[in-house]
Amino acid sequence: MSSMNGRRRSGAEPMTARSALRTRTAFATVGLIVGVALAVVCAFWGGRSPGGGAAAWTLVALGVVVTIISAVDLWVLRRRLRR
Repeated sequence: MSSMNGRRRSGAEPMTARSALRTRTAFATVGLIVGVALAVVCAFWGGRSPGGGAAAWTLVALGVVVTIISAVDLWVLRRRLRR
């Protein structure tokens, strides 16, 4: 059996199997937006709090981590979708 792109099937997946790359791209985009928003809002909140706002800066770090992971995931997905 051959698939639509001319290559032979390598597993037991159905002929109409669909890729989850577009859904993953949507989730990574939402993660990027939420991560940037979280970092910006919490940085503003931490800068305006009188005690330095250790909790706010922890949330900024979390937002930066989410943003970096989402950006790397989008970069990988972009390379995969081009092929």
